[in-house]
Amino acid sequence: MKISYQILLVFVIVIIICLGISGWFLLQISENIIIDKISDGDIQLAHRVGQEVKAEMSNIKPVLELLTTTQEWRQMDAKAIKNSLSLTENKFRNIIEIYVADLEGNQIAKTGTKKLENVSKIWNFQIAKEGEEIISDILLDSQTSKPIQIITIPIIEDKKVVGV
Repeated sequence: MKISYQILLVFVIVIIICLGISGWFLLQISENIIIDKISDGDIQLAHRVGQEVKAEMSNIKPVLELLTTTQEWRQMDAKAIKNSLSLTENKFRNIIEIYVADLEGNQIAKTGTKKLENVSKIWNFQIAKEGEEIISDILLDSQTSKPIQIITIPIIEDKKVVGV
């Protein structure tokens, strides 16, 4: 009787251990599935937000390109540029900031009331100064956590870059 009781006890303990281990494995698998589903949802949301930002920016980019071809912008007329920046900002409410800088990186005009600064160390400026137009990927603004896209367009006169 004692031996059969011990065998039964060992058998029950082995079954409990096996059930515990299989339960732990099922928990891990379920956790991975849930994490994958959440990640997929986040990726889909990010794609939708990205498409919205791209659609909005597709309207803004041609306006900026047109502005860079105006005489006032090519001559780097700060007052005229400031006026056109204000009009553009009023027309497109999603614009956070627009500025125009000379080849040394000194901003000559910008939207808003912040102080003009030197942007010569910014990578986009350095590339645009060489004549290349840059449209960034969709990024999250570190201050507002809103999606943004940066468009950098060189200002060209007589086949030479005169500003960004």
